[in-house]
Amino acid sequence: MQIFDSNTSKPKPVRFLLELEVSYIGRSRAIINAATRRAGEHIQYDINRQKKSTTTTYHHDPKTF
Repeated sequence: MQIFDSNTSKPKPVRFLLELEVSYIGRSRAIINAATRRAGEHIQYDINRQKKSTTTTYHHDPKTF
């Protein structure tokens, strides 16, 4: 995600405060939830090591901007 400076029309860095919650389910699965306080976003990483696949689900509420 980028936020542009209205004066220069160039992207400026965005800093987020992350809250991390890690839940381990058995030995092969870990779920990491990260929510940013600033934008009310929710990022969930579902890591399944047995299948060797990683899926990322990103939920963004446009009302927060």
